[in-house]
Amino acid sequence: MFYNCSKWKDIESKEKSELLKFLLTDKPETDLCKRLKEREAKIKMTAREYKEYMDYCDLVDSSRQEGYEQGKEEGILATARNLFIENVSEETVARCTGLSPEKVSELAESVKCKT
Repeated sequence: MFYNCSKWKDIESKEKSELLKFLLTDKPETDLCKRLKEREAKIKMTAREYKEYMDYCDLVDSSRQEGYEQGKEEGILATARNLFIENVSEETVARCTGLSPEKVSELAESVKCKT
């Protein structure tokens, strides 16, 4: 069933007429229309809160990802240092850790200075 809201004055049923008028004007006059307007406000607030929550989740996820990447890098560097302590060659350390030859040489020098 379809209704033309602009023809709300032509509807015989007062309830339907008031509902169509509300849909057209967004001004609630009856109890039903007032309840609908209140429900609409709650739904819109919920949608806004949902968006804020999703934005917060995105922020937490990006922070978590950054922490993961930082921890991963620290773990690789610690492994490389331990390999140097065990007298593993720079070439082998670079190949096994995926670190650049420049970074491996820098780490090798720092380990030599500490020992």
